[in-house]
Amino acid sequence: MHDLAISLIRSFAVGLGKNKNYFDPWFKDESTAVFRGLHYLPRPSSVILDNPDHQKLVAPEHTDSGFITLLTTFMYPGLQVLLEGEYRSVKSKKNAIVINIGATL
Repeated sequence: MHDLAISLIRSFAVGLGKNKNYFDPWFKDESTAVFRGLHYLPRPSSVILDNPDHQKLVAPEHTDSGFITLLTTFMYPGLQVLLEGEYRSVKSKKNAIVINIGATL
C-alpha cells in the first residue's frame, strides 16, 4: 500500500504542477501521522447488513484527517461520500481501491 500511495502522491504532485517528487521528503522513506497504514480485517460472512437483528459497521460523518486514504469495500455496500451537498453511495467493485483525499492534502 505504501508503494501505491507513493505512486499516487507523485501523480497528485504532477497534477498540481509540481515536480513528481515534490512530496517525497515527507513520505517516501517512512510513514507519518498523516500517512500511515491501517488494516481492517474483512467482515465475516455471517454479518448480514440489511438485517436489523445483526450488528452493522458504521462510522459517524467525518473527514479523513490524513493526506490520502486508500480503502476497499470488500464488496460490502454502505460506503458513502458527500458530493455537492448530497450523500452518494460508492459502488463496490472487485479488487478496487477507493481513494479519499484527506484534509491535510
